[in-house]
Amino acid sequence: AVVSTQSTGRYRNIIMATSEAAAPADCCTKFILNTEFEKDKACCIQSVDIEEIAEKGKVAICRCWKSKKFPYCDGSHKAHNAETGDNLGPMIVKKATPAGS
Repeated sequence: AVVSTQSTGRYRNIIMATSEAAAPADCCTKFILNTEFEKDKACCIQSVDIEEIAEKGKVAICRCWKSKKFPYCDGSHKAHNAETGDNLGPMIVKKATPAGS
């Protein structure tokens, strides 16, 4: 059963319970993802130059906040996944391939 939904922009988080009973009280607790980058700012915003993507062909953007090369992925999510059972990975941004190539 769907316990609750939360929309943020284009994405929607759906919290499910395994039975008709309500989800455990601690299932939706808030936690901090960013524990070290630009903590003195109200919002941590990173950017990637389009020229860099064009030059390299693609870049891997960190989504776990643990990369020492942030905002780029350095594979730190692998330890997080092993520890937590999560399946988090980077966002790959790549140059478009021309049609017919």
